[in-house]
Amino acid sequence: MGDLSAVTARLATLEELEDGDLEACVGLLEAAFGGWPPQPVGVSAVEHLRWKFEVPGPLPARMHLLELDGRLVALGLYLPRVFRIHGKVELANEGVDAAVHPDLQGQGLYSRRLELKASQADQGYQFTVNFTSHRLRPRTLSGWRPEVVPGQPRSLVRARDVWRVPALRVPPERRRRGYPLVPAAIEALRTWPGLRRRASQPSGCQIRSVDQFDQRFDALFEAAASQYDFVLERGHVWLNWRYADPRAGGHEILVAERDDELLGYAVYRRSSRGGMLMDLLVAPGREDVAAALLDTALAELKDRDSVSCWASPGSAFEALAFSRGFLDVGYESEMALRTIACGPELFAPFERTDGRVHVMPGDSDLL
Repeated sequence: MGDLSAVTARLATLEELEDGDLEACVGLLEAAFGGWPPQPVGVSAVEHLRWKFEVPGPLPARMHLLELDGRLVALGLYLPRVFRIHGKVELANEGVDAAVHPDLQGQGLYSRRLELKASQADQGYQFTVNFTSHRLRPRTLSGWRPEVVPGQPRSLVRARDVWRVPALRVPPERRRRGYPLVPAAIEALRTWPGLRRRASQPSGCQIRSVDQFDQRFDALFEAAASQYDFVLERGHVWLNWRYADPRAGGHEILVAERDDELLGYAVYRRSSRGGMLMDLLVAPGREDVAAALLDTALAELKDRDSVSCWASPGSAFEALAFSRGFLDVGYESEMALRTIACGPELFAPFERTDGRVHVMPGDSDLL
């Protein structure tokens, strides 16, 4: 394909892309991954990619494009993410949809792109966040830290037949101590008739489906954020982009209300055979509302073979999920952090297991 030393790089917002760039990006993603997006989204791949570019934030999404002899050979999309960390607003970029042309994989082009990205795409950000295929090993300026952080959100699965769910067949090197005895014990408790939980509805609370988020969700987030030391900002503009836009892949939105008071919301989506709880947030102290929202989502997903979610260790939601039959599949959700302009305090919330980290699948670009 040519001399790799001749590779050129450019960083472009949606408005700065040239004619045919979006189509070329989709073509490279499809070639690199054997198809893209990884799940059906109900719109064309180009429109789905355009949706990602339109993420709301203080800085625009930017695509890092590497070209060789006039042909696109590698790319990576960077989305702005606004977090509250110990009550302070911090701006991060999330790297998504990174790809190298199959003909050039294994030749150092991906590493070269990351080197260029650090000098070109990190300006204005305090840290980067990535959801990858590895356990959380926060990366500081000096490199990857070797230990797994205990506060890492965990992947939980609720299945009609627990032993047939692929996610529960965890490789030995990724199993925590006690696996699979812990899932077996929880499964026994879940199926014991006298210990089954029944769906509950808080007094005066109504749960209904909606197709949009309104400005009340801004106040809900501000109230709920005080409970957490690490949480993604999720106002109504961002929520509508992430879950209500049809180009996002199709989500179902539940809200819990008492009269005109908003008490919480949950978002879930369906796949071919499974389902996923993408997001759940309630007003402080309203664990009863969280239970009602989760029960309603599970009832809607009762025809699925399995339902998955993420939960932070020690959180009230983790206890709630376990009480509804979710099992710890034996490994942490895949999230990595790297500091840019902030200090090691970024990692402090993950050093504890007191439930003050709020990370949900919808915080990433997961489908």
